[in-house]
Parts: sequence; structure tokens; C-alpha cells
Amino acid sequence: MGLSLALLLPGFNALPKAGEPSCNTDMNEPEQPKKGWGWMSWAVVAGVILMFAILVPALFNSVLNVIYQMRQMHSCKSVTTSLRIFANDFKGHYPDSLVRYSGTANKAFKGLVAEGYADDERIFGGEISPFYADGRIGLGPDFAGAVGPSENHWMMLGGLTVHDNSQHPLIY
Repeated sequence: MGLSLALLLPGFNALPKAGEPSCNTDMNEPEQPKKGWGWMSWAVVAGVILMFAILVPALFNSVLNVIYQMRQMHSCKSVTTSLRIFANDFKGHYPDSLVRYSGTANKAFKGLVAEGYADDERIFGGEISPFYADGRIGLGPDFAGAVGPSENHWMMLGGLTVHDNSQHPLIY
């Protein structure tokens, strides 16, 4: 077995010569990090920015939609509560059954404002609806600016009382 490792593995020195380091110093030195960012780093940053540019507006729209739905649910509860309190005080009749508030849903809802059962007309409008209340109800006792044309998003089923089968006189 006269073959030495130096013949089989080029660059391998079995025994270092006097004064030389015991191993190859080029292989043991740590590689110096490159200065600055390479194209891969910039590609990752661009990808993250692109992902946020796509996801953030969609998430923002979803949050706005949930907020809008919550406001509309609150408005529905407010209108329904106002109608029930009105009916409780007027022997079970909703405002459209009174002559002065009969004819349209706007007049009936104006009756809620005039009688003091609703203090803000914006509960009758919808934010993304073309029927958006401006919030100006005018001065009492007639409240001329309350629930005017194009300010009411709700439809009221006329002639109902709290004693009828339908407990919901509103349609959104």
C-alpha cells in the first residue's frame, strides 16, 4: 500500500512542511459578507409590498362594510323602538294611522320626530343608499325639515297596529 493520500486527493498534504500552517488557510477563513442588498433581498421586499398593496384595500373595504352593516342594524333597532314607544302611547297605533301623519312613510317618520320619539332623522337614511338624511330637522313644533324627500330609506307598511299578526311594520 504504497499509495499516499497526497496522490489520491490533490491539494491534500499529509504532513505539513516546516513553517507552514497545518491546513489550507483559504478554506478556513470565513467568507466576508457582501455589502448592500442583492437582487433576492429586493425581490422579497417588493413581494411583501405588493402583497400589502393588494390585501390592505380589500381588508379596509371589508371593515367598512361591517361598520356600515352595524350602523344600519342600529338604525333599524332605533326606528323600531321609536315606533313601538309611539304605538304604546297612542293605543297601539303607529304614526301613519293618525290623520296628520298619514299618506307616506316620510310623513309617518316625520311624526316620530315631531312627537319627540326620534331626535335624529339620520336613522331613517342609509349611508350607501341614494336616500341619505342630512340631519337637519328644522324647528318645532312642525319640524319642516325632518325626513324630507330623498331622506328616507325605509318603507312602512301602512295601517298596522301592534295587535296585528305582523310585528314588523318596516321594510329596509
